[in-house]
Amino acid sequence: MKSDLYKFIISDLDTPDRKAYLDMIPAFNRSSGLVQLGELATEMLSTMMFPHFGFSYKMRSLLSELLYFISSNVNYHCTEVEMGMGNDQLLFSRIDHLMDEKNGRISRAELEKALNYSGDYLNRIVNKFTGMCLYDYGMTFFLKKLQKI
Repeated sequence: MKSDLYKFIISDLDTPDRKAYLDMIPAFNRSSGLVQLGELATEMLSTMMFPHFGFSYKMRSLLSELLYFISSNVNYHCTEVEMGMGNDQLLFSRIDHLMDEKNGRISRAELEKALNYSGDYLNRIVNKFTGMCLYDYGMTFFLKKLQKI
């Protein structure tokens, strides 16, 4: 299965005039992943600051590790953002990722804390894109999981 990062790079190569980027959102409650990312960044900086024989190969290896790490859906959620895309659409994408990650079992308070927006505003965003309230939208994820069982 190809990662979102890989798909984005291939898509970007096919349409070079397109103005888009990937918004990388850390997975919810994955503090161990942030520690691992910090260690990788520290090793990359150390390798660049104190080059030794074969350091270019070491940097290629570390860069490959970094790309592998951030392209994993366990560690990060990738959202393709087109230039001119509204902030509401980006926020809805983040809500969608969190709901998907928690199978719809995330409280309004947890969403508020994770996204730094009021629950009422988050509810309006979900309603704008789905026609459902936040609770009902979360239930769709929960029901999808139940159908797979």
